[in-house]
Amino acid sequence: MRWRIGAGLAALLCAASPGSVAACSLSGGALLPTNYELVQETETIVLARATDELALPDGSAGTRFTVVETLRGRYPGTAITLQGGPPFAGASPENDFSNARPGAYSGACTAFDYRIGGLYVLFLDHSSGRWDLRRDAFSRINEEVARINSPWVMAVRAYAKVADMGSYERRKAALLRLERNGDAALAADIARHFARPTPVKSASDLLQVYAGSQGAEDRGPVLWALESKSAEEVGPFFDRLLAGPTLPEWARGTVCFWAIQHPRPADAPDLLRQVLGQPQGQRAECLSALAALATVDNFDSLRVLLRALDDQEAAAFYSNADGLAHVEEVRAAIGRLLHGDYASAGELTATLARWGDPEALGWALSKVRQHGDALDVALRAITVSPLPHAELADVVDHSDKTTVELLLGELPGCSRDDRLELVEAALARFPGDKDVLHMARSTLRALVRDGVPAASSLLESLPVPAGDTY
Repeated sequence: MRWRIGAGLAALLCAASPGSVAACSLSGGALLPTNYELVQETETIVLARATDELALPDGSAGTRFTVVETLRGRYPGTAITLQGGPPFAGASPENDFSNARPGAYSGACTAFDYRIGGLYVLFLDHSSGRWDLRRDAFSRINEEVARINSPWVMAVRAYAKVADMGSYERRKAALLRLERNGDAALAADIARHFARPTPVKSASDLLQVYAGSQGAEDRGPVLWALESKSAEEVGPFFDRLLAGPTLPEWARGTVCFWAIQHPRPADAPDLLRQVLGQPQGQRAECLSALAALATVDNFDSLRVLLRALDDQEAAAFYSNADGLAHVEEVRAAIGRLLHGDYASAGELTATLARWGDPEALGWALSKVRQHGDALDVALRAITVSPLPHAELADVVDHSDKTTVELLLGELPGCSRDDRLELVEAALARFPGDKDVLHMARSTLRALVRDGVPAASSLLESLPVPAGDTY
């Protein structure tokens, strides 16, 4: 499992190469693995000595290592070359596993500095077809150690044994025994493991961590980890939060994103109360969750909210409220927000088109025929419209390359039955064009994920253009 930087949560903001100048940072929501989990997630870990500094084919610095011992998994050779090299910024304390070595905290999130002659514990990855270092931010993936039986080497050996013990509960029990019987550095590291919320921990363990923590700094990350669990495990917990007092800002996004991922009509009254209690500009997630539950049956109760929304919030709400597609009052409200300018509000235009509005579709078809501006908005409206005259085959046959590329980009987001035929038509319209081929391959990969029959075989039959790594 690769670590998810939670949905609606955070992205890793860092450069990817050792030559980067900008400092690496993590935005809120990043859930980094503990040291034990890092070992568990890594198939191959070696103890290796840095022997030579060399230049890599791309001109960057590299270091060759001789493998001294395989600590976990299998490594097929006796040497490995990794990116990076001198000067070395220093090692971590031998008896403190709480942080990565200094080089990880400057530049590229990962330490790329090595000292020739140094001994390193290397966490390796082979997912790209070649052996390389894992790239986990601020993690102990390439620590220098003083000797083959250094405390960190002994800890990795112990963790590797635990990782192969089968069930979650068996591994947990083994870690608790290590915590009781191990040395001080290992015991402290295991204590940190159980205290840190991460997605691979059980729901019951995470709920215990939440109960024992207070405030945004401690409880926020626990919510991010709990959000990855099933409704059976943590649904009642999130239901209690929704039914409780107005959510604090640090909990709002995660709890309401949970409600978006697990929609229940019974949650609509609690979501409405939550949204009404939140200040403007801070209720986007809860507003989206409520919109997904909006229906003709509960529309009367929503009127008080809709009167309180500004134009931007109203547009966001209506764009997600497909249950109100047949409410004329809602369609009229969208019309007022649009002021007849379909091009300026793509989401609302697509919403009306998705609801079968003939005027929105007519505007989109005329834009495409005229090769006018706002083609992306127009094409999206046509692709999502259920009306029978939302034909796209003519668009492919009579449009320029830019329009066809835009159309291919819109196909993954709709549910049309003719998506595969449109990809084939685009390829026939511009045979051998590398840009159209690239977009077609991207679209087909999305269709494969959607389970569209024959998309996989068509994708495999296409040549791979230069620069397309998939």
